Amino acid sequence: MIREYINPWVILSSVVVGFILFAGLFVIVERMPAPDEDYDQGDVDLTVIPRPTITPTAPLLEAETPSPVPKEGIEVGGYVQIDGTGGDGLRLRVEPSLEADINYLGLEDEVFLVQDGPEDQDGYRWWYLEAPAEPGRNGWAVSNYLKVDQPPSE
Repeated sequence: MIREYINPWVILSSVVVGFILFAGLFVIVERMPAPDEDYDQGDVDLTVIPRPTITPTAPLLEAETPSPVPKEGIEVGGYVQIDGTGGDGLRLRVEPSLEADINYLGLEDEVFLVQDGPEDQDGYRWWYLEAPAEPGRNGWAVSNYLKVDQPPSE
């Protein structure tokens, strides 16, 4: 009864396929490079690179957009608010110049204390501003995007 279900060709082809698979596996294993036991890693230095962060950037407002008329009434010791940047913010620079490095990006409606100025440079009137709560947020800004404001409430 079992002989009825066993076909000699099926058995023969199964043996041949098994032999081919075994031979293929043997060829693959033989071609793999042997691990080098004398491998010396030497002195390995690991350098950790910090993940990049998003730095807010805005178009160069002073040069690319038409400047509104400078607001009068700004004075040393007074407070000003960033206004008219369209939400892009105002670049506070290390020196009163369009070529100077950017120290901080002041956001629209942010209030600053005027510490120095005015300086006329590159066709603009510049004022040195400092954030009342964080003195590290400071720099020179053009008066075109500033309006006189009251001291911030604490």
